[in-house]
Amino acid sequence: MPAWLQIAIPFALLFQGAKAPGWASLDRKAEELYAKGDLKEAVRVARLALDAASDPKQSGHSMDRLGFFEYTAGDRQEGESHLRKGLELRKSKLGNETADYAESANDLALFYRDTGKLAEARDLADQAVAIRSRVLGARDLLVAESLNTLGSIAALAGEYELAISRFEQARVIHESQPEPKELGEEYGTLCINLAGTYQRVGKYMDSEALFEKGLEVLRRKPGVNHPAYSASLVAYAYLQADLGHYSAAEKLYDESGKLLREQLGEQHPYYTMFLNNRATLYTALGNLTVAESDYRKALELKRKIYGRDALTVGATLRNLARLVYGRNHAEGEKLFQEAVDLYARNPKAPPFDYT
Repeated sequence: MPAWLQIAIPFALLFQGAKAPGWASLDRKAEELYAKGDLKEAVRVARLALDAASDPKQSGHSMDRLGFFEYTAGDRQEGESHLRKGLELRKSKLGNETADYAESANDLALFYRDTGKLAEARDLADQAVAIRSRVLGARDLLVAESLNTLGSIAALAGEYELAISRFEQARVIHESQPEPKELGEEYGTLCINLAGTYQRVGKYMDSEALFEKGLEVLRRKPGVNHPAYSASLVAYAYLQADLGHYSAAEKLYDESGKLLREQLGEQHPYYTMFLNNRATLYTALGNLTVAESDYRKALELKRKIYGRDALTVGATLRNLARLVYGRNHAEGEKLFQEAVDLYARNPKAPPFDYT
């Protein structure tokens, strides 16, 4: 059984009869739990850290980390609340020309990216890159982190040249670090993001090489029991299907689906991405019954998580409509019309829609 699934001794009991842990100890423990993929415990301990914070600097950091852990675990409402509060606290108490504020700007940009608010995400990511460059220096790894964030937002907006430029800037920073290089989750995720963007522009050899490099890094750190690895496997499976390597893609979907169910459950946004992408594979293989089932599950979950008018709902509606039309024209046309109406309500949709 993976370590994150084991029943943990309540953290407070570890210190029964001893001095309660301080803020720094709790903050460090929360980060360790996140690194292991134990998001539930990371959230719980991050809340304890927030309660233990004794000044605005500690409180702002704990709000940011708690919000990031919550939204990564699938709690969008609490995640956004804590991320926004952390940003405002740091802005008012520490100033917006600080590394603290830039951290919150970067992390809230990630949230806005993943909830389709690309304009807000772009503004915050631009701020994070500029502030970190001024405060920390242009070669700092945290600048690379924010360049990665900015590149991923540009990619979702269809600005592929800009995205690749920002990803490559971040890659140079990581790879030019003195030995021994710390190539962990951030670098692995960067490789995956760049690989997916190269796939979008048809550079399949570069894409496949970067996927393999990124997965190799993520397999070591943070490890296979972390959602960063599992979600990256889903993306790699999509490339393999795009290349026509259906058997390899199916194996990757089997592995990633199992991991995501264990790590995050079947109500998480990452799982809807998995269902939608796997349905595309099954459609190509002619297994239309399973493909339709996956699309319908993804559609139901996306409406529940994002709301009925979210762009990502339109993508699955369109995919399902195309599949259904072959056996039932009337139902297929109805689904297509739902997708058209949804896009009409989103006049600033990007040049492609979300999977």
